[in-house]
This record gives sequence, C-alpha cells and structure tokens, in this order.
Amino acid sequence: MATAHWPAFWKSMKEFFDIYIIKNSRNKTEIESFNRKFLTNYVELTKEYEIPQYSENPFLVLQNSEELLSYCELNTKINYAVYWSSTKNNLKSEIFYTLDGYTIFGLSTENENECNFLFEEMSKFLGCDFGYITIESPAPFSLDSFSNEYLSSLKKKEKYQKYIPNDKFDTRSIEGISIDEIENDRALCYALLCWCQDPNWPVAQKIMELLKKASKKISPCVSTILTFDDDDWKYGLRSLL
Repeated sequence: MATAHWPAFWKSMKEFFDIYIIKNSRNKTEIESFNRKFLTNYVELTKEYEIPQYSENPFLVLQNSEELLSYCELNTKINYAVYWSSTKNNLKSEIFYTLDGYTIFGLSTENENECNFLFEEMSKFLGCDFGYITIESPAPFSLDSFSNEYLSSLKKKEKYQKYIPNDKFDTRSIEGISIDEIENDRALCYALLCWCQDPNWPVAQKIMELLKKASKKISPCVSTILTFDDDDWKYGLRSLL
C-alpha cells in the first residue's frame, strides 16, 4: 500500500517550476486529454491509490489512475493529488482535486524559460487562465487557498504591487484603478475578485463598486472562479453576471 511521501521528482537536485490553473471541473476525459497533449507518453508515479489518500486504514484501494479519475469525478468532495511523468520530455503533470469540488491542473518543468509558454498553452487548452507559477510548491486543496496563493504571486510582481490591498481595511491601493485597467487586465481582475470573499470588508465594498462598472468585460472571469452554489464565493458576485 502507498505511504505518505512527496513524488520522487520533488526530491531531485534540480529545481522544478510548477504551473497551476484551477477549473470548476472534474471531468476525467479532460484530464486524460490534458496529459496526452502535454506529456504525450507518460507513466504514473504511484502504484495504487488508497482512499483517503495516505491513509493507514483506507476503505478503498484503486489499482490505477484511470480508476481514481473516475472515482474523483463522481465524488466531488474528496481531495486527492495525482502525479504523472512524461517518458518523452522533462515535464511532469499533477492533478489536485480540491475539497470544494474544483480541479487544479499542474505542469512541472526544470526549464524556467518555458514556464510562460506552458501557462499560455494550458490556458488555451483548458479555456481558463486563473492560475500562477511557483517553485516546488504543491497546490492547495481549496479555491480559497488557491486564491491566496494567486494574490501572493501577484504581489511579487512590481506591476501589481500598487493595486493589491495589504489587508481588508486598505482601500487606498484601489482608489486609483481605472475601469479600463480592469477590463484590459485579466490578472488584475482575478486579483480584485479574490478580495471580494467577504462583502463586510471595506476594501471588498470598494472593489464591488469598481467591478460592477466593468461587469460585461469581467463576466468571463467571474464565471471561471464562481459557482453559484459555492458558499465560499457567492457573496453578491452573482449580481455581476
């Protein structure tokens, strides 16, 4: 039976760059197509899959990733991390099923120079670009945690430092944002949406006023990360669609 450990490629001497995109989907066919596109030929990095993952007393043990993908597609509240490695290139793929029903698609590469290209290709394939690039860091297991990681990644970029609030009471950073900037920059739009998690925050109220003025352009962004029956994300954003 599998025991708790990080995949072997995370223990290598070389540094891996992780590219993650989250999507409101658990479609097995889409995941398999994702692996075929980016890895071509690949192998699983685990021999069997216990439910719950890493449990010493699992109630179910699945024999391959195909069985696991089918199981996780039907059981949307289970969290699980699955890994594959390409036999043709240096890429690894990771799928993280979150506790709140989302799927995080991931690629890991040793080549920093191809990260942005891979992110763009992943975005095109998935029809979604809510994600970030990090270094040797497993993806989180909820949309809320993923959003926090996304915000952290943007805060490291000079372009966005002046826009990202420092805390829930910091409204100064968003007072100079124009509607054009929001409509023309999806990364900024996602960042602002992440800050609307609680409408009682002063900064959230200010952001909502901005987003409502740009509602037509940001609707695709909202649709990407918002599920109407998701208690963590409804918070009045439905009015933007």
